[in-house]
Amino acid sequence: MPENWQRLTWGDVGALRYGKALRGYKNTAGATRVFGTNGPIGWTDAQPLATGPRPIVGRKGAYRGVHLASGPFWVIDTAYWLEPHDNLDPVFAYYAILSVDINGMDSGSALPSLTRDHFYQVSLLLPPTDEQERIARVLRTFDDLIEANISTVRALENLGRTVVSTLLDTEESRLRVTTLSDACGVIESGRRPKGGVKGINSGVPSLGAESVNGLTDFNFSKTKYVPEEFATSMKRGVLTDLDVLVYKDGGKPGEFFPDVSIVGNGYPFDHMVINEHVFRVRAAEPLSQGYLYFWLSTDEMMRQMKEIGSRTAAIPGMNSTNFGQLPIPIPSTDWRMTNLRALDQLVEGALSLLAECRDLARRRDELLPLLMSGRVRVRDLEAVA
Repeated sequence: MPENWQRLTWGDVGALRYGKALRGYKNTAGATRVFGTNGPIGWTDAQPLATGPRPIVGRKGAYRGVHLASGPFWVIDTAYWLEPHDNLDPVFAYYAILSVDINGMDSGSALPSLTRDHFYQVSLLLPPTDEQERIARVLRTFDDLIEANISTVRALENLGRTVVSTLLDTEESRLRVTTLSDACGVIESGRRPKGGVKGINSGVPSLGAESVNGLTDFNFSKTKYVPEEFATSMKRGVLTDLDVLVYKDGGKPGEFFPDVSIVGNGYPFDHMVINEHVFRVRAAEPLSQGYLYFWLSTDEMMRQMKEIGSRTAAIPGMNSTNFGQLPIPIPSTDWRMTNLRALDQLVEGALSLLAECRDLARRRDELLPLLMSGRVRVRDLEAVA
């Protein structure tokens, strides 16, 4: 243990505060960020419970995340926030908790949960406060770069959606509307091995409904796999560059919340497949993948997909027939020559930035345990910079 570092427990350095129940956070455009067990879930105009920086720690559920609230925030009753004592820097605390396997700490109840007593007993190495701040700055540098990339990706997405959304206003008299079945060369889903994928921890990534969350919300911690030989045997659902993905079915009866994403340029993986809950969709000539992605992402198309999927009584969702009947406009030749390639370039640029985010996160995660254990010191990094 490095000189002047202390071996303490989390109960020695901070207190977990319970979140509080809250309504309406999904539909409110407030100034206070709302967190749940898996991270940000909405906004509220209610008085914040506290102001960051503070670590948010998942309390209930099979997967419980750790996140950092930077400004005013509210935590619902499925999570805690950590109120640090004077000897603990809150940003350092966030990175230190990332080193704790909170998902391996269950109370033994039917619903997996983290108790404060269990957490308080976990040990940590605590450097002096100035060293904590230096460690936090190094790790935060990676996250700042990731956040900057994510902001750029969201701006690119908004630009693409704006271009496609205004198509109906600017080109209405020159549009030909057809169906997705007629406009697309591929609408297919994948599959999983008999018996599912539980316990398979390596192989080829298999993307399911949890992986289709727009462009910026892919959760690598939830990645599932199929064996290499199974992926090789798949005739459908093997992904290629700029494949559009649509969450097609699943959830509670009568409730369906569709989502759309696009993959490629090595993101999220170089080689991947999909399971039976996701459509792989490819446009035929004269359309492009970028146009297809941004069209399916419009509010109107999300509304229509939700309406179709919510009609099913048992398992909500869409099949290839009713999904294929959804409309898609074919723009004029002039519009296509001006915009189609530009839309593809927006998507390709976004995917490249996201691949960079993935690599930055990997480097941060490799460095984190080394800094937290004292095996690598900030001064060592500064010496080779």
